[in-house]
Amino acid sequence: MKTARWAAALLLGLLLSGLIALGGLCAVSEFTSEGPNGNPVQTRISFTKGGVFLGGSITAASLPVFAAKLAVSAVLADGPVIVSLNSVGGNLEAALRMATSLRWAEQLAFVRTFVPNDATCQSACTVVFATGQDRIAGQSAVFMFHGVRWTGQNADHESAARLEYDLERRYFEALDAADPTLVEMLKARGVFDTVAPTFLSAEEVSALGPRFISWRAPSPPPSESTPPRADRR
Repeated sequence: MKTARWAAALLLGLLLSGLIALGGLCAVSEFTSEGPNGNPVQTRISFTKGGVFLGGSITAASLPVFAAKLAVSAVLADGPVIVSLNSVGGNLEAALRMATSLRWAEQLAFVRTFVPNDATCQSACTVVFATGQDRIAGQSAVFMFHGVRWTGQNADHESAARLEYDLERRYFEALDAADPTLVEMLKARGVFDTVAPTFLSAEEVSALGPRFISWRAPSPPPSESTPPRADRR
């Protein structure tokens, strides 16, 4: 197992060092891409050896940038990799693939997701948060949930219905992996029956699904390798 881990790290490191040498991977990426409704949206992704920050909208264009930066952080990390989130959500398919990149990174390092105080994790962002091996939220962090709707193009009604059903199934599976109780409670409230947003504080989320947030942090964001002193949930 250890041999496979180091082989994967070496291969990933060689590939990504090539990207860095070519200037294809910088510490901070800020860009505009097309949102679900065709409108321009902003994304900011940065990384250090201790973690990655994802801010703004999740789009198809942000997926490879996020995955590459996360991989570099996982290869270089000498402690937990912290994925800090302050995102309004966006493309659910891209978020699900980001979650897959987190699971790959977990082969190299312990991955902790984190929503700081006064930050938000909305819609598709909750999938990324739920995938962390440890999930921390500031006391003033805000989460948002709503029902899944297929917004893709070039699909007839029947095909769109199938695609929407599959997307919703994968979304629930991602949340269930963190805490199935939360999903059941939100379903009981009718949250997923509509695209209207339901905003919940970190405390409210913990009350509905006690395992969805591992810790609630009362203080500012943690350092890159040290978890905050927090109330265990």
